[in-house]
Amino acid sequence: MSDPIFLRNLINNTVYAEQINSAQQMAQEAAREKNVRVQQQKVREQALAVEKLDKSANLEVSEEGNRERGAGENMEESDQKDREQPGQTDREEGVQRIDITV
Repeated sequence: MSDPIFLRNLINNTVYAEQINSAQQMAQEAAREKNVRVQQQKVREQALAVEKLDKSANLEVSEEGNRERGAGENMEESDQKDREQPGQTDREEGVQRIDITV
C-alpha cells in the first residue's frame, strides 16, 4: 500500500472522480436554470395573452357603449327634430308639453 505509483493513481482517480461529479452537478444546475427560464417565458407569454384578451374585451365593451350612446343620441336628435317640425302651432306645442309632463 505504500507503493508510490499506487498512491499516485489513487489520488489521480479521486481527483478525476471529483471533476466528473463537479461537471455533473454543473450540468444539472444549468438544466435547472434553463427549465426556470423556459417556465418564466411561458408565464410571460400567458400574461401577454391574458392582457391582449383583456384589452380586446375592454375595447368591445367600449365599442358597445359607443354604439348604445350613439343610438341614444340618435333618438334624442329625432325627438328634437319632431319638436322642431315647421307648421306646428303654439297650441300643439302646449299639448305636447302637457302630455310630456303628465
